[in-house]
Amino acid sequence: MTLNIKPTGPNFMVWLLLFFTVFRLDAQNVKRYNGTYTVDGYTGTANFNYKLIEGDTILHGPFQFQRANPGTALNKTDAFFGILGSFENGVPNGYWKFQFGEFKSGEKSELVGFEYRVSVSGIQLEAGGNLKNGKPDGEWVFTEQEIKDSETHKTLFRSSITFENGLPQQSFRIENEELTLLGRFLRNGKAHDSWSCLGTSVESTENWIFNSGALSRIEKEDEDSSQVYRFPKIPNNRKTQIALNKEYLNILNAAKEDSEPFTSNTMALLVENAAYYKKINTLLNLLGEASFEPNMMVDVPYFPMDSLETSKAESVADKIEKSFKEYKALIDNSQLNLLKRSDAEVAALTRNLEALGRSFIVPLNRIAESQSEGVLSFLNREVLLTKLFPDGLPSTTLNIAGQGSSYSGPNADTFSFEGDFWQSVTQMTEYASLCLTDIGTRLSRKISNVEDQEELIQLENEMVSLSDSLKQRLEAATELPEIYKKGIAALIENGELQLAEYAKLKNKDARLEQARQVVACLNDLHTLTDVLLQLPQRSQEIKNAYQDDVWNPFMATIMKEDIKKRITSAYENVLLPYVLDTLTQEEVCSQVGNIKQLLDSAYEKVLGLRDEDTSKLERKLRREKNAETVIELFGLYQLPKDE
Repeated sequence: MTLNIKPTGPNFMVWLLLFFTVFRLDAQNVKRYNGTYTVDGYTGTANFNYKLIEGDTILHGPFQFQRANPGTALNKTDAFFGILGSFENGVPNGYWKFQFGEFKSGEKSELVGFEYRVSVSGIQLEAGGNLKNGKPDGEWVFTEQEIKDSETHKTLFRSSITFENGLPQQSFRIENEELTLLGRFLRNGKAHDSWSCLGTSVESTENWIFNSGALSRIEKEDEDSSQVYRFPKIPNNRKTQIALNKEYLNILNAAKEDSEPFTSNTMALLVENAAYYKKINTLLNLLGEASFEPNMMVDVPYFPMDSLETSKAESVADKIEKSFKEYKALIDNSQLNLLKRSDAEVAALTRNLEALGRSFIVPLNRIAESQSEGVLSFLNREVLLTKLFPDGLPSTTLNIAGQGSSYSGPNADTFSFEGDFWQSVTQMTEYASLCLTDIGTRLSRKISNVEDQEELIQLENEMVSLSDSLKQRLEAATELPEIYKKGIAALIENGELQLAEYAKLKNKDARLEQARQVVACLNDLHTLTDVLLQLPQRSQEIKNAYQDDVWNPFMATIMKEDIKKRITSAYENVLLPYVLDTLTQEEVCSQVGNIKQLLDSAYEKVLGLRDEDTSKLERKLRREKNAETVIELFGLYQLPKDE
């Protein structure tokens, strides 16, 4: 049906009236905001138009959001940002520019007219390009630079990609300080031809060879070696399209013809680039609706799993992961590694465990890793099984290499590893778990018999180390006043007494308990040594605090004069010697907390008395030589007396 509106007559006048009414109502719905705004942790000044539609705020029109505080940069680092663009009914459109960075004032400044201009140094990230319906369109450039004295010092990262309606097109370039990646896309956004990643400081190249989105091989070459990784051709009926991201590398590692995993400079650059895009995409989607992603597409094989297979995959992966952790814990157990050298049974059980790992647990764990990485549905699972078990599926009887012996797990004759992928993997997983429990239980019994002995050895080593460390700290404190050196020496002597008492014990259980106590005591002595080493500095701080500027008419100058000498004298000449004398007591370990608290609180108390009215206290302190009385007058807690 065609609506025929003539420029004259009643129909035209009605249409014209409706048009201007709708336009006016729409204009009335648009509101303006100018003020403080917060998005994703960024807080600054925003200026934008918006509509309220059914309670939702829809951005519409020019958008500006920024923060910069030059005054902050003069004293410390100033984090700044600036975002400029526009929305159409909540969807970002048109040209957008983003700036993020941290600056601090540089070393150069100049006076221009009546303005001081100060240079800045720091890091700046800038991104800009067009958006069409929330998708990148045209060239987008990301540049991160190090700025020194308001000039570009070096480029840390740069990415230049051309898009059409959100799909990358033509040639692109991504580079950082060490690598440069060059490649191109087809019009459908798929990777094509040779992508080359070149090292800037080290002579290395990495070429990814694509054919319409499908990767055929990777060529790596450096000064010392060259490698080629090949990937099987993807049948058309098994092909699907995914984004080229770090998950894709997991698929490649699992799918390539050999089983050796590889790292990739190309993928490292792509992941770095994706992180910059994600930063912008997060902000845009908090403000409106956008799909700001690199969208580099590749073809991969696809072997979908139904709900039953997915359930099996999750169950099997959980069991394999648990078995692998238990296996690694036993293999890496230092006690077993020592014990197998002297215990024939432990040595035999360890060999059985290693054979179980090689034949079952390690290969099966590759399947669990593929499931947790989300790549199992992109792998031909029958081919995967052949790859993990190149010599054929294992037997329930493990032949121990070089020993002429074998091991069979519990109920071995009830297991069969033949069948489809999931039947085979499920049976192998269950059998491996039973074998691991059997071997692990017997090894655990052996470990428990030596655990106490191992702990005792560790504690004894720690005792010697702590005691030696105390002596080294005293030797290193060459500038320490003699009174404090004697205090630390008393702590060392106390520690030696503890070690001597321990050495007299013969009972194993008593030695273990006493060893724990001695280690705790020596740690406490180290804590108290920390405080003693601080005492000279504290005394100097108190001395500086208790000085006033006084005019000396005879010298015609301002001089420093000590004030409130009775307070500082009571602290230095009565309280501190008393506390240091307590360090010679045999039970000093039980007093460490109290001694430390008294020294810390006395220091804080004396500093606080500097600006208080202390005339009454000073009268009471006159000629007072009793430390306990001084402690009481300072309002501090007394040290508990030995019973």
